[in-house]
Amino acid sequence: MSYQSIDTIQNLLSSTVFSHAVSPKKAAGRALGTLIEIITFYLIKSWGHEYKTAIERPLPEYANSDIVHNVEFTLHRNRFVKSIEAPATSSISSTNIFRVAELSYPFQRTRTSRSLLKNGVMKNACLVADSSSSFCNAYFSEDKDSIKIYELNHSLYAMFECKRVGVEEGMKKGPQTIEKAKQGSYVARTVSSIQGIRRNDGSVGGAVERDGKFEFYDDYEALIERAIFRHEVDVLTDFILTVGVVSNHGNWFT
Repeated sequence: MSYQSIDTIQNLLSSTVFSHAVSPKKAAGRALGTLIEIITFYLIKSWGHEYKTAIERPLPEYANSDIVHNVEFTLHRNRFVKSIEAPATSSISSTNIFRVAELSYPFQRTRTSRSLLKNGVMKNACLVADSSSSFCNAYFSEDKDSIKIYELNHSLYAMFECKRVGVEEGMKKGPQTIEKAKQGSYVARTVSSIQGIRRNDGSVGGAVERDGKFEFYDDYEALIERAIFRHEVDVLTDFILTVGVVSNHGNWFT
């Protein structure tokens, strides 16, 4: 079964599955938003980046760490730490993993206990320990017989933002569309070291700071390509690639 737009599915869910809710359409919209995030995660996993992925970690702005943003997924440089046997139980907490793995300094156990497995429900990942420059995540192996522990750097190189937008009741075009786009754009502009600058002819140039001075480039995309393909590490040090995932709601086509 297929539908012409996500709005059609949302209206169907609001009149059936979520008809008991106080706001059926909002409840259906949140459920569809969760589906978008699930699809995004398994897309990242299919690319082989599961053990580099952190879920909903606060992302600080570039050179302004007092302000942070929560994004769905971030990709980090990682290092395999160790593998432990998965205990035969219905619940596995981060505290148990930390103890069995015998993680030592500089890692400290997370203040709040989290679960990789709880009452038979398996999580994709679990934060186990933290340090000043990195953190440790636990993941189940493919055969689920063991638990793999990876160290991920606090600094990241890519982030994924999932946005669900829809048409408000009684309106042909929903203002939420542009508001959601603004949210994603603001985060993308403020967390990365490489900045895009729009000129009066509508084209976009780029700027990057080196040794306290700005270098300007006429073509923003050319700057990105130069940084990546020439492996200019000093430019890429604080560069964060932003990937936006949006649902195809009807108002994107109006």
